[in-house]
Amino acid sequence: MLVRHRVEFVLVGGVAANIHGYPLPTQDVDVTPATTTASYRRLAAALREMNVVTQPTGTAGFADLRRDAIDVELGPELTVAVASLPDIIRSKEAAGRAKDQAALPALRATLERLEGG
Repeated sequence: MLVRHRVEFVLVGGVAANIHGYPLPTQDVDVTPATTTASYRRLAAALREMNVVTQPTGTAGFADLRRDAIDVELGPELTVAVASLPDIIRSKEAAGRAKDQAALPALRATLERLEGG
């Protein structure tokens, strides 16, 4: 999709490592786009076409997820909003994919531990 939209990017993360022979599998594709206005516009068009950023399954989108998200400082002047564990569970339940279903027991156990149960 990104290539079709002519987004300039570098593939990073697990998939990039796999290409170099790293043996462990990954479920994610991570990219770093060029920071030009043209590349950002193309990236936005590709993301809209994929419906990947506006409304994760089982949620009403950004406002819904932001309400219970926590702010996590990842470094100096780098704070990101992280979806709450209940919202992550809700989304994975709604998605119903095998990989999401497989993750649910550990996610629920983590939530129970965090809640002191």
